Amino acid sequence: MKMIKRMLAGILLIFVCLALGVTGTFLLLDNTTVMALITQQIESATGTRISYGKNAAMTRTLSPMITIHDLKIEDTSTHLQIDSSLFQLQISLPGILKGRLEIPKLVLGDTRVEIKATDGAGTFNLPRSFPLRPVLHDIRISQITIVRANERINLPAMDIEQLTVTVDPDTDKLICNLKTRFGDNLLDVVATLPRIQTLLEQQRLPFFLAVAAPFFHLSSEGLMDFRSSPPTIEADVQGKIPDLKQILALPKSVSIQGRADIRSEKGVPSLENIVVRTKDAKGIQVDLKGRIENLPALTGFDLTVNGRLENPTWLTAALPETLDPLKRMTLSTRISGAYPHLGIRECRLNGKTVNDLDLNVTGQLDLAYDTTGLQTENMALKLEFTAPSTRSARALFFDTIPEFGRVQGQADIRSKRGIPSLENIVVQTKDAKGITVDLNGRIAGFPFDPDISNTGYDLEVIMTSVKTSVMGERLGIDLPIDSSMDGPLDIRYRIEGDTQALQLNKIDLSAGKKNGVQIGATGRVLFGKWDQADPIERIDLAVRLESRNTLTLGKALGKELPELGPVKLDSAISKKGKGIQCDTQMTAGETRMNAVTSIVSRRGTPFISGKIKAHNVFIPDLIEKENKAGKDGPAKTGSFFSREPLTVDWLKKADVDLFVDIASFDKQQMTLESAQFRVALESGRLSIESARLAYPKGEITLDMRLELEKDLRISVKASGKDINPWLTLSIQQPNIKNDFDAELDIDMEITSFGKSEYDLVANMEGDIYVILKNGKMRKEPLDMLFTDLIGWTIGKATGQKYVDIDCGVADYSITRGVITTNAFIIDARDITVAGEGTIDLSQEQIDYVFLPKKKSSLILKAEPVKVTGPLTNPSVKVLPWKSAAATYGSLFFGPYVFAGWVAFDFLKSTISRGSTTSPCSEYEKKHEQEMKPAAENQPFKE
Repeated sequence: MKMIKRMLAGILLIFVCLALGVTGTFLLLDNTTVMALITQQIESATGTRISYGKNAAMTRTLSPMITIHDLKIEDTSTHLQIDSSLFQLQISLPGILKGRLEIPKLVLGDTRVEIKATDGAGTFNLPRSFPLRPVLHDIRISQITIVRANERINLPAMDIEQLTVTVDPDTDKLICNLKTRFGDNLLDVVATLPRIQTLLEQQRLPFFLAVAAPFFHLSSEGLMDFRSSPPTIEADVQGKIPDLKQILALPKSVSIQGRADIRSEKGVPSLENIVVRTKDAKGIQVDLKGRIENLPALTGFDLTVNGRLENPTWLTAALPETLDPLKRMTLSTRISGAYPHLGIRECRLNGKTVNDLDLNVTGQLDLAYDTTGLQTENMALKLEFTAPSTRSARALFFDTIPEFGRVQGQADIRSKRGIPSLENIVVQTKDAKGITVDLNGRIAGFPFDPDISNTGYDLEVIMTSVKTSVMGERLGIDLPIDSSMDGPLDIRYRIEGDTQALQLNKIDLSAGKKNGVQIGATGRVLFGKWDQADPIERIDLAVRLESRNTLTLGKALGKELPELGPVKLDSAISKKGKGIQCDTQMTAGETRMNAVTSIVSRRGTPFISGKIKAHNVFIPDLIEKENKAGKDGPAKTGSFFSREPLTVDWLKKADVDLFVDIASFDKQQMTLESAQFRVALESGRLSIESARLAYPKGEITLDMRLELEKDLRISVKASGKDINPWLTLSIQQPNIKNDFDAELDIDMEITSFGKSEYDLVANMEGDIYVILKNGKMRKEPLDMLFTDLIGWTIGKATGQKYVDIDCGVADYSITRGVITTNAFIIDARDITVAGEGTIDLSQEQIDYVFLPKKKSSLILKAEPVKVTGPLTNPSVKVLPWKSAAATYGSLFFGPYVFAGWVAFDFLKSTISRGSTTSPCSEYEKKHEQEMKPAAENQPFKE
């Protein structure tokens, strides 16, 4: 310590001697001579020995710069040695004339100071007062290494903007003013010290130190006594931070004040009676009290911290975004140990948010400082929390967690060093509507840094709900289920792996009612990195659905399904690459279906492809439903066709390429034997091309296109010739003979466009041509048209599903939504019916007449009937025969219709089953003649 004093005195003397000696000599002598003279004067005045390198120089200006490399200073007793790689000193000569020793620049390179043992106080003999007041600017000091008794101390580099030393004439004390920067802030340091001679004589150092910065003020006054060994120190330290906003995100009104006593016992200074208080008028108060036993070594910490924050809205920016603003927070803890290892003991932290999330953390941990920064060690904390709603605690889970009701939980936070783990996790939720969630387990790696992922999940989850629909509602899933399916829900699974490789294992889901519809699923789902477009890496699920019957399933789904029998569906869903594969088997009564499909992402859109094969397919009888609805329901009012925009967004939600193979249909329902077609959907364009609908004899080819652009555009084309759909009816209905050979021809082409149902019918264009010979028609549509609407019947037998038709013709042209009748003929055994008129779909009006002709005396009445008015509620009026004959004479007397109906017997004999002069045959000949020129005009194609 004595050598340090001598070193400081020597350096100060160097400054003075340099300032006085250089003035008279530097202009007349060369560098070598000048530096030798200066060195000699300093060595003589201070009792030191100085040496330096060969390149010592001094500039010849009004502010000369002295530059010395490899400077070495030794005292004569070899108790002190200073080695510096660089020493630069600039002196302002004009300042000397003003009575100031102005030193614009002082640079000290890497310096080594070696202090050897000594009992003397040194031989420095400084004057009682300075002839000039030294003022130093721009002081730059590189690293200083102090070596003493084989101990090495490295002092950091310093950059001082200004240093001024003056002597107070009243107290004879040195006053040092220093300006330096701390970051972007300027620090003013004022130190009051006794003169060097006084210090050396009295061996006592009374001092006062004050540091002022924009964001804090610190002062200390005390006494260092060097008369004892080791020296003792007593001092009082006080500090104040008037505006913490400069260093923390605290309200501007918050201030920090503190004080402490510096004591020394056995040469070891301590900091006693530490009191630091942070407070403001808005409810912030933090108190720190205690002592530090060894201040230089920073050992023996014994501090207590108690704090309370009321409505600390200023903390919001520093907390996670998912955490609601705090309403209150309290803290108490004890700090012990020694730097760089501090112990946090008896820690109690409680916080409550505005939405009543109540958090409690208790326990202890150690803080360790090393080259990597602050580390936590020996962490043993317990986290407990409660909240009236799950969303209030979302900061502890994830931001989008659904609402599961009141939540409570706890976990142990453990760590020897580094990333902690969460042990003994227990989380429970309970909702008033019957939802419960239980989560138990551990997370091996739970870093506090949100940018570092969790690792080692080992959690078991059980989720139950009294009703499946309630859980679906909370999860944001619109489940189309009713009471028949809305039974209990139970989901169990394990969460394993890491955040970036999460696994949902041992999934076990069951939902529904035993006597209704039940759904189950087992398997696992593996995830990858969450920042990927599709984070799911693997799926292995087995899904099963069971329903008592199709009626129950339809009711559960909000759809009307026909009764086919019990329903079972099993689907294996897997994903091992980019796509999802589904292998599904379903039975519904006698109907069976197998579907093998895959789903991949193509240009950001799901692409569904695969094959579907079905047997004994049942298609609902829409005509029978409409007939029943017409009988039982009230007459429809308003518009017949809806003006509401069609929901066709589904056309652009996915692309599809499916091949459908229906091997057989329900023979009790329809005579269609099989069907094959490919469904393609791409970018809003749906097409079914070359669909084959096979009958016992012949087939129909169907093409259909739907294209969604500005409007929905539809085109349908169907054709078939010499089709016999009824060849197998004798097998299904024993009372039907199988000796007839029916023929059905169909040729249809329709196009339209629009945004609504009304637009599609109003913009319809096309032709429909159907001719039937020696065939059968479903009795339901004929009953709906003639028996229910007009009042007479085609067939007399009851209980029959089909009616024998000798022939039938339906030929329509459609232009801008207006259906014009080219021919409408139904020729049965006992009656023939012709139709004439139009149906204007755009105006929703009908103007049609039905002209019957009896061929049997068993039919008592068959008068012409006219149907007119709106489609929603048309009027039906019986016409007198004379009026009908006058208005529609061409229908009565045309050769291809009734062939001389005035003679009833002739009509009866010529219009009969198998007659080549039937009205249908006559019209077919006429139609072929009209179509022949059009075909001949078509260009020849190879």
